[in-house]
Amino acid sequence: MLAACASSPSAPGSSIPTASEFESYLAAHGGLRTFGHPIIERQEESGRIHQVFANAELVYDPALPEGARISPAPLGYSLGLAEPPVPAPVSEGTYFEATGHALDPRLKLGFESAGGEPVVGAPIAEAAARGAYLVQYFENLGLRLPLDGSSEAFEFLAYGYASRRQIRAPAEAALPPDARARPFALFLDPYGGEAVFGRALSEAYAAPDGALEQAFGNAVLYAPTDSPGSVRLRPLGSALGPPEPPMTGSSDTVGLYVPASGHFVLWAFAEFYRAHGGEAVLGVPLEEGKTVEGVLQQRFENVVLEYRPDLPPHLAVQLAPLGASHAGTAAPAGETPQPAPPSKQVCSGVAGVITQPESAILAAGTVQRIAVQVVRPDGSPWAGAVPLIVVHTPQGDLYPPVPATDSEGRTSAALSIEGLRPGEIVNYEVVVAAEECTGYAIGQFAAGM
Repeated sequence: MLAACASSPSAPGSSIPTASEFESYLAAHGGLRTFGHPIIERQEESGRIHQVFANAELVYDPALPEGARISPAPLGYSLGLAEPPVPAPVSEGTYFEATGHALDPRLKLGFESAGGEPVVGAPIAEAAARGAYLVQYFENLGLRLPLDGSSEAFEFLAYGYASRRQIRAPAEAALPPDARARPFALFLDPYGGEAVFGRALSEAYAAPDGALEQAFGNAVLYAPTDSPGSVRLRPLGSALGPPEPPMTGSSDTVGLYVPASGHFVLWAFAEFYRAHGGEAVLGVPLEEGKTVEGVLQQRFENVVLEYRPDLPPHLAVQLAPLGASHAGTAAPAGETPQPAPPSKQVCSGVAGVITQPESAILAAGTVQRIAVQVVRPDGSPWAGAVPLIVVHTPQGDLYPPVPATDSEGRTSAALSIEGLRPGEIVNYEVVVAAEECTGYAIGQFAAGM
């Protein structure tokens, strides 16, 4: 029931056996060099077998045909490593139209050594220098290569460790350098994640209005304090200027008419608009579509949409990079914006978070209380922190209001959950992000029989 991101013991890979279902698959695709040691015991969930290795997670589904029962989980997406697509390169690199990214030729040997796209997945970002290494992220695995090394010196990134923050990675693990905590993952992922909204420019932080906020390349997400069960986009489109006067009546030949603003969503953008939350997420259109420097654009309350004919047709509608401008005014890119200067030393690093439900077995019709304690990296209580708690229930996710921590770093939240079946497991997450600190913990409880 307890989880703390800063104090969990390490899991020596050599002490955990590989599940028998995966032995042949590992041997056929590079073994330890590709996947690393197991870091979690074999687990069964909904009839499928899972096991997490240092560099990947494998899934065995006995319901699938022979030869297709084992597949890697797409950890690259769940770690927030995807980027918006780019046009195909003129010469070098193998371009994958499904994701809009190209395999860097310097990493081709490592990519093929593991079995290519069926194992590694398609690239979800362009290769980039990260310190002394060339790094590229793929759907299921990540690769890096010393900038001054040969193509044979490739190694796989520790996706598995990065996806299980409660397990301390060994010092030699090559963690993906761009992975961040994703408190808004449950909102992001149904709409395409970072491949649509852009890579996170910061960890989550406390905005001046008290909301938990995170800046991405193309948008800024926040959890409003007056509506703890929701996630919204900041109105970056509105910040660009006042709306244009409304049009006079609808017309099916122009686009999708939005009466709330009196403007049309151009047909070029209508399908994307509907699929990405429409008014509730992107906001109403503030003006008609127009061509700006050869690019068809349209401004909405929260985003600007662009039509990019140089991208594959299914990726042609993209968000303009407004989030980078917001992050640039709020704080330098990659750093955590802060509220008013604190009266004591700013917290910097990984905070410790411990959580425990009041009832490990929750009786029907009773209220569950979730206790949380937060400590700074030096182990001292963190007073005044406001955790975000996300409880995953059969009816959807609940965000119970959480008071600020007291002088001992303690707080709690209470909630009622309807519709639980006897024995059903409820999981929840706790995220703390303020000043220059972040912390994360997970917990669970069961419904009574």
